[in-house]
Amino acid sequence: MGKYYKYRVRPPFGKPTELLLEFQLNRSNLEFLHVLTETLESINAQIVFKEDMWVNDELLATFSSKQGDFHLSIDIWDNAFILANNNPSCILAIDNELTNSPYFEKAT
Repeated sequence: MGKYYKYRVRPPFGKPTELLLEFQLNRSNLEFLHVLTETLESINAQIVFKEDMWVNDELLATFSSKQGDFHLSIDIWDNAFILANNNPSCILAIDNELTNSPYFEKAT
């Protein structure tokens, strides 16, 4: 099976010292959350809070992991972002796991 989620690591707008992960999703691929959680098993990533914002068709989830807490946001335009407030090592650990997954490809 080929890699079917492309992502990139970049700083958030206006915060050059932080990092986030950005994904462009396809709504027809509803298993993103499952694949992500499965891929991050080695850092013991678990959803501790999940909310479907039906008003604006957004999903918000908070994860806990061995690397610290992080947040996933999926918006109406099929963009997904993972942020770890002031914890770039968490983002780099997630990046490392994604790089080793058969389901994710890091964009250049």
